[in-house]
Amino acid sequence: MPSPHSRTAVIFAPNTRNLGMYSVDLAGYQILRTSANCVDFFAECRPNVREFKYGCMTLNRYTSQDQLSDYDTIVYWGDFTTSYSYGRREYFNMTATTFFPYSKTLIKMGATRSRVQRQVVHRWEQLYLPQFKNKRYYSVGQNFQTMTKPIFDTLCSTKQDKYRQFGYILPRDSVSLNNLNLIFDDRSPRPNLHQICDVAFLMSGLPKTPPKGLQSKTVGVYFRRSKISNVTELLNALSKHANVVLFTDWIGEGIDFEAAFQKNITRIRECHFIVSDTYHFLINALREGRPVIGLGNAQSEQVSTTGDFKKKVLFSDAGLTEYYIELSSHFLSRSEIDETLRLAGALGEDYWKCYRFDRDTVIQQIKEALAV
Repeated sequence: MPSPHSRTAVIFAPNTRNLGMYSVDLAGYQILRTSANCVDFFAECRPNVREFKYGCMTLNRYTSQDQLSDYDTIVYWGDFTTSYSYGRREYFNMTATTFFPYSKTLIKMGATRSRVQRQVVHRWEQLYLPQFKNKRYYSVGQNFQTMTKPIFDTLCSTKQDKYRQFGYILPRDSVSLNNLNLIFDDRSPRPNLHQICDVAFLMSGLPKTPPKGLQSKTVGVYFRRSKISNVTELLNALSKHANVVLFTDWIGEGIDFEAAFQKNITRIRECHFIVSDTYHFLINALREGRPVIGLGNAQSEQVSTTGDFKKKVLFSDAGLTEYYIELSSHFLSRSEIDETLRLAGALGEDYWKCYRFDRDTVIQQIKEALAV
C-alpha cells in the first residue's frame, strides 16, 4: 500500500491525429487525477516544450525516466507502448525522424538502417520499460497481441527481467492475456496479470439504449481503417432504410481535440446505431450506449497497431461476435452488404444481453491493482 505522500506518474501515448487515442488518455486523466494522492501526467511530444495542452489536459513532456526519480508509482496507460514488438517496429517508424532528426544524416553518411533502429529502440526501452528497482510499475489497458512468446524469447535476460519488474500488467484483451500467460508461464518472479478492457470504455457514457430496428432510424457511419474500396455501395443500401450520418473528422490533421471530440460524441448520441471499421470509434459508440456493427478484413493475428484482428478480438471479448463482419478482401460482397442490413434491421433489446464490459467493475479493478 503506498504511503499518503506517494506520487504517481502516468505516461500517455497521444496521437495528435486520432480522437480515439484522445478518448483513451482522457479516461485515464479522469480516473487517476482524482484517485491518486499526487499524480502528474507525461507524454512524448515535440522537442523544446516543457509542458503542452492536449485537449482539456495539460501534460508534461516526457524525455527520460530520470524525470520520474521522485515518483513512487509509474503507470503506462493504454495502447501498445510497453510491447517490445511495438518498440522495435511502430515506435521506430513513427519516431526515427521526430526524436532523432539526425537519423537521415547518419544514413547518408553510411550508417545502416539497423544502426539507427538500435538507437531508436534503445530510446523506447529507456522510456517504456522499468529502469528503477525501487518503484512500482504498472502497464494498464495495453495491447500485447503482437508480443508472442517466440518474440519474447529472443530478448536478452536483462530485457526479460525488466518485464518481470511490473507489479501488474492489465492487458485490454484476451489474446494479449494469453500471450502474457505463455510468456511468463509459472516462472517467478512474474507480474500479476489480469484482463480488463480497452480503457476508452472507462469514460462515463450514456445508459444503454435498445434500438428498434432499421426502419426510420439514424445510422452513423465512419470508415477509415480497413481500406474498403466500395463503401459507397453499403451507404446507398443503408440509405434506403435509414437516415445515414457520415462522420469525417475522427482521424485527421489539425484536430482541435476537445471541441472535435465533444462534437463527435454529441453526433454519436444522436444516432440509433453505428456502422464502422475503426476500432476506437466503435468503442466510443458502445460506451455511449449505441449498438455497433463492425467491419474489417479477415486476419488471424494482429500484424500492426492498426490491423483489423484487434477488432475481431474486441467483439469477441465484448460478447458481440455476431455483430462483426469479416471481409475476405478489401471489398464488400453483395452477401456482406446484405448481412450488414440484416443485422441492422434485427437490432433490438437482445443486443446488450451478452455484453460483457462493466465500466464500474473495471475501474475498481484498476484502483485495487494500483492501490489508489
